Amino acid sequence: MATEAEILKALRAWHKISGSLFFQHVKTGASFSRDQLRILDGLHVKIAWTKPIFEGYEVKISRSDFLRDTKYTEYLPYCTHFSFVVPDKMVRKDELPDHIGLIYYKEDGSLRRVRKAQALPLQDPEKLNSMLRYLVYYRTPNKAEHIQAATEQARHNRRRWQQAEDNADRWRDKYYAASNKLYKLGYKEDI
Repeated sequence: MATEAEILKALRAWHKISGSLFFQHVKTGASFSRDQLRILDGLHVKIAWTKPIFEGYEVKISRSDFLRDTKYTEYLPYCTHFSFVVPDKMVRKDELPDHIGLIYYKEDGSLRRVRKAQALPLQDPEKLNSMLRYLVYYRTPNKAEHIQAATEQARHNRRRWQQAEDNADRWRDKYYAASNKLYKLGYKEDI
């Protein structure tokens, strides 16, 4: 039986191929928001200036979990598209409204889009804006993290360069020692 983690990993890999962004467990806003906070299992962001796509995903790993779900409609104002991702053939596409997409997770770890999600009307731009602010503020590295990563990389490079210099010095000393021994043995030619 597939786990949510396996399905999310497959979604991340699927979107990485296309160069899109993928986030797991995305809050629909700040934790202290007045609105009721929801958490999407996954969010695919197709970067585009004219028609960006924000496809929300709800992962279901059991049929009973799918049948009990009534909250998925609360995610729709935060997405331009919405799809369920389920183990292969657990849900039929005729069990979903026409505008909701369906993706099967296959036993081999691959994904198959059974029905493409239709574009949803943007009901409340402020809700989408709230979720995007959450992603920018809390889910992307800040300048301090970038500076720390660059500093660590510079330290690592410095250690490697020092190691290379030390190795070159050792080999040069060995060469001179061998040259001196050969000279003492009577070899006069430059080695």
